[in-house]
Amino acid sequence: MSKRKNIKKIPLNKIRAVHRRDKLSPEQERQVKAIYDLIGGHLLGVYESFEFTFCFDMHPEQEISIWSHIALTLNKWRQRNANYTPDQEKEAYKQFLGISMGVEAEQKWKDIYFES
Repeated sequence: MSKRKNIKKIPLNKIRAVHRRDKLSPEQERQVKAIYDLIGGHLLGVYESFEFTFCFDMHPEQEISIWSHIALTLNKWRQRNANYTPDQEKEAYKQFLGISMGVEAEQKWKDIYFES
């Protein structure tokens, strides 16, 4: 018999982000820049804003790993679909981002995402 955990409901307006560090390590910064170079066109804001979001993560290396996988998967998709349109690329990005968050997707998207 498994124990049930109490789930406490908290209103969204009561949730606050915790700034955990002032900056990333040089290696983490290099990795985040490489990610941004591959997917920055799909993100709102500039590189510095993207990089700063990782300063809120308790374990930024885990989040960097997830984003690296998304970026590398999108890049692989680009290589396989040389004549893609901007709308097709946007759809691919959205599919891979969703899969990383556990959203159900068509098998064709899951195949490329999980082969890496």
